Amino acid sequence: MLEKFTNFVELRLGGPMEKLANQRHLRAIRDGIIATLPLIIVSSFFMILAFPPLPQDWGIYKFLSENAATILLPYRMTMYIMSLYAAFGIGHSLSKSYKLDGLSGGILATIAFLLTFTPVNIPAEAADAAGAVGFVLPMANLGGSGMFVAIITSILAVEVYRLTDKSKFKITMPEQVPPAVARSFEALTPTLVIILGMGIITYYIGFDWHSFISTLVSPLVKAADSLPSVLLITFLTTFFWSFGIHGMSIIGSLARPLWLQLLEGNTTALANGDVLPNIAAEPFYQWFIWIGGAGSTIGLAILLAFRTKSQYGSN
Repeated sequence: MLEKFTNFVELRLGGPMEKLANQRHLRAIRDGIIATLPLIIVSSFFMILAFPPLPQDWGIYKFLSENAATILLPYRMTMYIMSLYAAFGIGHSLSKSYKLDGLSGGILATIAFLLTFTPVNIPAEAADAAGAVGFVLPMANLGGSGMFVAIITSILAVEVYRLTDKSKFKITMPEQVPPAVARSFEALTPTLVIILGMGIITYYIGFDWHSFISTLVSPLVKAADSLPSVLLITFLTTFFWSFGIHGMSIIGSLARPLWLQLLEGNTTALANGDVLPNIAAEPFYQWFIWIGGAGSTIGLAILLAFRTKSQYGSN
């Protein structure tokens, strides 16, 4: 019975799951978000520095706390706006999968994402304490809360790029023109379509991308921060690994945008001095559930090291 079940999983599920993991759009999302991990890791050190785990009566703690706003500036320019970087990464990866210019695809994806924002005009008489005047971007949606908007608009931008390239509806330069210049002219048509299309939708029709998509995904985000979700994700990941399928490659591609929203909610709360609202962000899995490898394989490795009787390699 177990052998039949194993064969069913390997023969019937293995192929479709592998195809799902390598689906170009999911792979682009995975690559784009993973590209932001260095920003998340490095910026987290500034969070620790601004809020050190030290006794509050120590002088160094008081000094760091008083200067927390300045210390956190690198964090606010990296992880706090990580959706902006993810949009470029997604566009770059998806364009490369279509054998298009990755740099142009990344730029087009970033343009499309930024065109979902409506800058707020702050007149001089309403300037805040920092003296901010003129047009200001709503920074909050550049972080984890804007991740799904970044995913959708990045894919949309690259698909426009692909269609214009495939239909030959583009400006083609002679072979004597340097490749970098030729690529810039080839990107003129999709750039025009994206700027006009996104501008009309956002500014003239008045469609609020962030409110609409946030309403759609908020149940998923809330569900991801729950015990049933943690149990299901852990089970599916280890289940696929049991049959030689990279479980995290499949589950992570789908769950990571949700995890990043939970993580960004925690970091924002910490930066504002509030209680952390979420538990089941990705670090919860990395440092509590999967420490030592998926399925806690470090325990098995230690057990084998001390209990094995194999003489392999002794000769």
